[in-house]
Amino acid sequence: MFRIILGFIWFVLALLGARFALRWLDRLFGPKTPPGPIPDADHTGRTSLRGAMVKDPVCGTWLDPQIALRLGKGSEETYFCSEACRDKFRLERRK
Repeated sequence: MFRIILGFIWFVLALLGARFALRWLDRLFGPKTPPGPIPDADHTGRTSLRGAMVKDPVCGTWLDPQIALRLGKGSEETYFCSEACRDKFRLERRK
């Protein structure tokens, strides 16, 4: 019984060692580009895991449009990362 348990432990250790070796070889000789989202087809901006991203015109932060603050209607919408950036944009636009 002890030999069976010891053999099983050696088998598991061999599998873990092989997995470690394969991951190490992949890091050493694998692709050098970091994994990430695929760029959008028309190359107009950056992408998130949910799709195209938009740029805050005040501070330049790239945002997911689903979580950004919006100003305007229809195709005239402008996206902001915070209320401070939105308020600053409104003040600059009034001048």
